Amino acid sequence: MKLTAPCFHNGGTARMNDVMKFYDEGGDFDNPEKSSLLDRIRRRSDDREALVDFMTHGLTDCRVEKQRAAFDHPSLPLPNSVSGDLPAVGAGGLGSYS
Repeated sequence: MKLTAPCFHNGGTARMNDVMKFYDEGGDFDNPEKSSLLDRIRRRSDDREALVDFMTHGLTDCRVEKQRAAFDHPSLPLPNSVSGDLPAVGAGGLGSYS
């Protein structure tokens, strides 16, 4: 999480603390059609800090962050007969493995 900012589908927040604030406040703006089940998350500030610390540091592999083996240059080896494009689903791109 530490290395993948910005956050959300539109890159709307730069920091994990902003993500927590978004959820703590129940979103960015009021929406009359929003379900009452989607209420604010009420969290103590020290709980928020601990969660942000975990999301930022606890889920980041230090080998990736420091570009050390075995994660310094991730790659996906391709068979010699493959041109470089792989179908997204299954060998035929049709949702099957054949």
